[in-house]
Amino acid sequence: MRPEDSTALKWRDSAPTPIRTGYNIYQIAKAAGVSIATVSRVLNNRSSVSPETRREVLACMKRLSYVPRRGGIDRAPTIGVLLEYSTPSPAMTPYVAEVIGGVSSFADQNGLSLEVFSFDQPRIRERGLTSYLRETAIDGAVILLSNDQSHYIHQLEEDHFPCVIINNRMGGKVRFVDVDNRSGAEMAMNHLASLGHRRIAFLGGNLNNESLRERYEIHQAALRKNGIANPEALAFLERPPHASNHLQEGYEKTKQLLAGRQEFTSIFCATDELAFGSIRALVDSGLRVPGDVSVVGFDDCEMASYISPSLTTVRQPLRDMGSGAARILLDVIEGFRHGEWEPGDNTPGIIEPAKMVIRESTGPAAR
Repeated sequence: MRPEDSTALKWRDSAPTPIRTGYNIYQIAKAAGVSIATVSRVLNNRSSVSPETRREVLACMKRLSYVPRRGGIDRAPTIGVLLEYSTPSPAMTPYVAEVIGGVSSFADQNGLSLEVFSFDQPRIRERGLTSYLRETAIDGAVILLSNDQSHYIHQLEEDHFPCVIINNRMGGKVRFVDVDNRSGAEMAMNHLASLGHRRIAFLGGNLNNESLRERYEIHQAALRKNGIANPEALAFLERPPHASNHLQEGYEKTKQLLAGRQEFTSIFCATDELAFGSIRALVDSGLRVPGDVSVVGFDDCEMASYISPSLTTVRQPLRDMGSGAARILLDVIEGFRHGEWEPGDNTPGIIEPAKMVIRESTGPAAR
């Protein structure tokens, strides 16, 4: 599914109506049925374009009275994927890889250049993020793994640098692509409740991230509704000191859960990777999944259907979210370039629907 074809996408705020100042390179590429890179090659008289394609693009420019901008403004944009993470956590997780796959697919289809980099690089800290991006000719950034304390995102907005964040909304003050976390978490909790589970543990993460916080809040509300007096005792949020990645974090938190005094029959994990680690810890402890404990994840990474038992999880369309963010970003880049998008315009956001995917890791509550 292409994001532009999806009827499930909805705007959090109304997208601004741009004031057109003439056609731009993106519109010419669409009208001619070619990539932005091809139009850029024609404008720069590159020999890598066939004579037939060159004629078609030039004819389209003439038909639309297109006037190239000066100073190289019509080159094909370069978009960056900015990964924010804290050492020692590795950045290239299955979740990140699938989102980047969506960004990359959109970039390939539209002739864009793509760069992937992390926020904690020394050269970025030394030069400042906005300066680094502009000096390296990156025109806009898709941001992953951010949280409420990612103040540099507001700085990018103040510097009028195009950016879009994924799985975080920063209070709706920046452009974002997210999934309906509350609906997804409700599906997970309702699925477990339908199987007779009442004491459902939660493995989460940093509540400074709005998406994870919403999943946690739904878990807590569901337990209170089920009459659980102290639902906080069934939630494990802090990263264990020796956990170097999310798989190990899920493993260690499950060991803590098993060592405690809280009774539970199932575990709702805020991410698939936490669920993968949790299942391994349960099996290593001699428990059956789902015979003794059921496990639900959140993401539906490709690996979820291949582990044993296969993981019941909440699907967020990660590749579509990546391509949707890239599409918004390209529109904003072109708007800023040609004066069609002014700082302070309404902030567009896409909220994708969540879907429950039931596999082998959940079953009736053990007595």
